[in-house]
Amino acid sequence: MSIKNELPRKGKLGKESNHSDSFRIQVALEYLDGDYSQAQVEKKYGLPERSVYRFVNWYNDNQKELMQDQPVEAQEASFTSKELAALEKKLSLAEMKIAALEKVIAMANEEYRTDLKKKSCYQVMAELRGTRKHYSLANLCAAFGYTRQAWYNYLKRSELQIFQEHIVLQKIKEIRKELPKTGCIKLYKELNNGFLQDLGIAMGRDAVFDLVRENGMLVKSSKRHVCTTNSYHRYRIHPDLVQRRHPQHAEEIWVSDITYITTMSGFNYLSLVTDAYSRKITGYFLSVNLKAEGCIKALDQALAARIYPENTLIHHSDRGTQYCCDDYVSKLRQRDIQISMTQTGSPYDNAIAERINGILKTEFDLYKTFKSHSQANAAVDKAIFNYNNLRLHASCSYQTPEHTHNQEKTNQITLN
Repeated sequence: MSIKNELPRKGKLGKESNHSDSFRIQVALEYLDGDYSQAQVEKKYGLPERSVYRFVNWYNDNQKELMQDQPVEAQEASFTSKELAALEKKLSLAEMKIAALEKVIAMANEEYRTDLKKKSCYQVMAELRGTRKHYSLANLCAAFGYTRQAWYNYLKRSELQIFQEHIVLQKIKEIRKELPKTGCIKLYKELNNGFLQDLGIAMGRDAVFDLVRENGMLVKSSKRHVCTTNSYHRYRIHPDLVQRRHPQHAEEIWVSDITYITTMSGFNYLSLVTDAYSRKITGYFLSVNLKAEGCIKALDQALAARIYPENTLIHHSDRGTQYCCDDYVSKLRQRDIQISMTQTGSPYDNAIAERINGILKTEFDLYKTFKSHSQANAAVDKAIFNYNNLRLHASCSYQTPEHTHNQEKTNQITLN
């Protein structure tokens, strides 16, 4: 049927139509194939608004008559009995395969309490569309039981989701700039401290995890070990007054420990004093050796920073010579601080201190090898400031150690 040679037909009101049958069939079929929307087809052919709908309705109304105009050989295809049997077998196998797959999907939905079809149908439609002759949008929508409008709504949601994920990813990179090894749970808590709510973005914990994983930003840990404790000495080992119990307020229990920092000239040693309740590092000092002087300077800093001097305080540490020596013990006794030490050498007896060491190493890049003592010292200053003031702590109800440590003081001021 030639578009050029065919005469125009008359419409319902007897008026002559401006378009030939073949042209209207071409437009209707192009729209029904599903590759273009109504507006796109009308724009392509320069048609007035709603012309496509009229062509489709005309095509549907006259489809039987149009088929009769086709050659007989195009209407009927003759098959031998053998070919028909092969086609019937192929159709039967296809139906069985569909039934089996639907059963598998139903069992998976029941087992995992989800809807696999709903979760994956649009992705499958996007991958299959146009890959074979009859894999048009209209046919795929019919196969999955969705309308074309649902497909276009999905595309709009996908574009919005990509935009929102880009915004969230930039915020995660901003957080990681200061806290490079922040894990997914803390990222989720930080994002939900008003950032997502202000932008009207709904993103759950698993979605944050998936976004971090898909962008290759999961934290990988590495472990090294250097012995910093010498428990064989002449000094007295004090009893364990803590017994792994949890403190109820700030400046009830301090835990102390030493960890190594690697430089190109050898190991440096970081002495830490941490409040067991707030997890705040209240005193620290980076020394080039393992002498008690570094631990004493860290203790002096912690003592000077006390904001609850009226509280009874226990100082808990391992049995190393630095903490058992006369100079260190006498300084604690002068301040009426009770002395507690681990008894078995188990890291669980001083678990909080060990945990803080690991956080500083893995999350704040103190595991790296520094060029010099001064460079390492600057990195330690920055890491401890960020740890105290920026890092959310699960044991502090996802607040920072600084906020948790000062909370009691803030409450007292509010009450007064």
